[in-house]
Amino acid sequence: MRAIGIVAVCHDPAFRCFYQIASKAKNAGVKQPRLFLESSGVADYVAALNAFEQGKMHDLVNLILSGINALNLAGAQIIIIPNNAVHCIFDQLVCQSPVPLINIADATAKKCQELNCQSVCVLGTKLVFQSGLYRQKLAHLGIDVTEPDGDDQNVLHQILMNATQGEKISNDAMNNIRTIIDRLKERKGFDAVILACSELKLFDFENHFVCVDPFEQLANKAWEMAQYDN
Repeated sequence: MRAIGIVAVCHDPAFRCFYQIASKAKNAGVKQPRLFLESSGVADYVAALNAFEQGKMHDLVNLILSGINALNLAGAQIIIIPNNAVHCIFDQLVCQSPVPLINIADATAKKCQELNCQSVCVLGTKLVFQSGLYRQKLAHLGIDVTEPDGDDQNVLHQILMNATQGEKISNDAMNNIRTIIDRLKERKGFDAVILACSELKLFDFENHFVCVDPFEQLANKAWEMAQYDN
């Protein structure tokens, strides 16, 4: 079984992936793969991500590659990066990585295909929308994409950024996001919602919509790939 490395850009989704992979091994009654987790510190990642949003990707690429190389030296044979924004520079990373990387958008789009989705709604920050991260992968599989636009995108982005910084999620914020989703559902319709930000798990949408969690799919794909020795 191949060892799995996790670059912890944000702690919560990284720990969720770590726990999910360990739980899969336990539930399957098999030996757990070796798991390595690397973090250069949230402050460094936040600074690099902020620079990336300003069009400067150099610091982010170097920081992530540093984490990848550290995991490689530790013995990781597969690496995942549980962060949506970082996957906007996936091509720059994968061509320099000494270890196979798993693309979060590929894993998520594949799950949507398995669910026989004809159309999905993507929720996330502005960077996710501007990069077309999920739109491109889903279109390749013939799946239509519905995304917020204009003011709705701004409102959603601000709510998620506030939540990322530890601000308590208000009832108004929850209602605003629900209104955005309902508006998209009425306008175009969709079969499932992709929760393309870890903070969206706090909103309990699963009771109202079919939801696809990219971090869950990323961990599932890592577990699947770990089964093969080559």
